[in-house]
Amino acid sequence: MVPYFSVKEYHPEAPDFEKFGPPSTRRVVEGEACMETFFGTSLFGIQMCLESDWFKVRKKSIQVVMDNHAFNGLYFDWCMGLECINPEHNHGKRHWDNDKLLEFIEWSRALAGDKGKLYLHLTNVPSLALENMGDMILTEETEYFDIFPEMFTPHVHFLNIAPRSICVMLPGATPVQLRKLALVTLLHHATLCVDVGCPQSTFDLYNDHAKDLAEFTKYEHHTAPGEGIVRTDSDKVGMSLYWKGNKGLIVLANLTEETQDGEWSIRMNGKILCGMAEVPALDFITIPVEL
Repeated sequence: MVPYFSVKEYHPEAPDFEKFGPPSTRRVVEGEACMETFFGTSLFGIQMCLESDWFKVRKKSIQVVMDNHAFNGLYFDWCMGLECINPEHNHGKRHWDNDKLLEFIEWSRALAGDKGKLYLHLTNVPSLALENMGDMILTEETEYFDIFPEMFTPHVHFLNIAPRSICVMLPGATPVQLRKLALVTLLHHATLCVDVGCPQSTFDLYNDHAKDLAEFTKYEHHTAPGEGIVRTDSDKVGMSLYWKGNKGLIVLANLTEETQDGEWSIRMNGKILCGMAEVPALDFITIPVEL
């Protein structure tokens, strides 16, 4: 179990906000008030800049939580360097707080320890430095209304540095829609960020294919839909490929509620490989191949 913290938000009802908050706020336009973040009508907090006393305040609050509770890691939202023109920071110069962000995550990595977990929310802000320190990268916190193989950004299959988890941003999702969404995440070398309220069918996909998922870890490289290396003859069936040397593993996912038959192809190393496959409804199969 890990606690959630925002790297950049400080709620005005929090103790000591009046003392540390106003001088530490992030500002981007001369003369404008502090920046607030909302979810619906609920205030998450006031945006802070790490090039201020907020850096020490956030670290102290995290240290208090970790000293008093048996958590085995940390989960950070807003893991991004941001511009700020607050004249009380950096000698009044326009600045980014990216260096302080890296320092903050380095400190957090040490606090979590070798056995602790560090979950980093990096939607739209890929970072090699941060991802090398994270145990799980959460991404795609952008509302989507359609489910198809190429629906995710390249950040989902960015590099094989840390596992990826997709945020569920599908309003009023049904069990079938969540099952389809989970299938697409697998095509993109990721898993779905689910909670106890998700339908059992979502968990069943992972439980029923435990051996297949373990097999994925034996490969070094991965390609996702839309990259031009793999394709099927149907937009109802998505395809991806894992490989190591000349050993490959095809993944075919059927996003419909009926069994689908069709052709798949791989264009790689100057060769084209083709084949036929039958994929069960709302499920995926794997096919080993020589590349």
